[in-house]
Amino acid sequence: MPSDLLSSLTSLVTPDLVSKFAGAAGESSSSVSRALGAAFPALLSGFASKADDAAGFESLFNQITSPANDASVLANPGAWLADVAGGKSSPVSSMAQGALAALFGGRTDGIANAIGQYAGLKPGAGRSLLSMATPFVLGYLLDVVKKRILNANGLAELFKRERNELNAAVPGDLRAALGFAGASAPPPRDREVTAVAPAGENRWWIWLIPLLLIPLLWWFFRPAGPEGTMGTDTVPAMMPASGESAAPSGEAQGAAAAAPAGDTAAPAGMPAAGATTVAPAPLPADTVGAGASDGAPAAAPADSAKGPGAMGGQGAPGKR
Repeated sequence: MPSDLLSSLTSLVTPDLVSKFAGAAGESSSSVSRALGAAFPALLSGFASKADDAAGFESLFNQITSPANDASVLANPGAWLADVAGGKSSPVSSMAQGALAALFGGRTDGIANAIGQYAGLKPGAGRSLLSMATPFVLGYLLDVVKKRILNANGLAELFKRERNELNAAVPGDLRAALGFAGASAPPPRDREVTAVAPAGENRWWIWLIPLLLIPLLWWFFRPAGPEGTMGTDTVPAMMPASGESAAPSGEAQGAAAAAPAGDTAAPAGMPAAGATTVAPAPLPADTVGAGASDGAPAAAPADSAKGPGAMGGQGAPGKR
């Protein structure tokens, strides 16, 4: 993963700042932008290399917090860029030369030349760009110290945590000049962890989504049971299930028992289906039709009953 320190530093570089650096160095903006992309990680990596040396890092911390390194270094770089680029004596120029000597010592010229070759600068322009980049890095580190309220040990620990990321950000042509070519680079395992997987790999789990949705869709769209219900297990207790006959209640059971086989029990007061209703006429108390069996009287009207002597035209003798 990229260094937080380097990411925050490069976020401060605007097209206007690059244009000012290019004007002071007499180079194109594209070349200067490439040179700063190499100088910034090289400078931060130099600080990280001194983090284990308490005395050496204390000296660097004093240069970061010196009165010459104030807010104007970041806010108004145009005020000091020309002096630093031209090698004129000034507080900011002296601060930059002292920091480069403490960071790189006798390797400063070799590092500057490597930056110039990497960015395609004119001969000698690499040293000018490195000298201009140094005050900008010192101003950024002062801002970090103030915002995080760090002392020398706290800033050293911050550089220790990001040492591998900073070394990895240094371009290959500059690594040998810094003296850690290959030795301080992140191990292959770290590079594999930070590599981005190509598109289409590790996407097997996407095919599980349709399989997980199938049971859910079946639940919502499963077929309905009889009478619009969702299966026979949801039929109310008062309704007979399909293929069963309703059990008769108490009175209906009695009526059904008295009815002849094959007849359908009808509710009380209503005739059975297909039966003809005959309203019986009242019989005289002393008139009993002949031929009644088992005590059941013959239901016939008095004026239409015909006895055995009716053929002779004589009516039944009445009481006198």
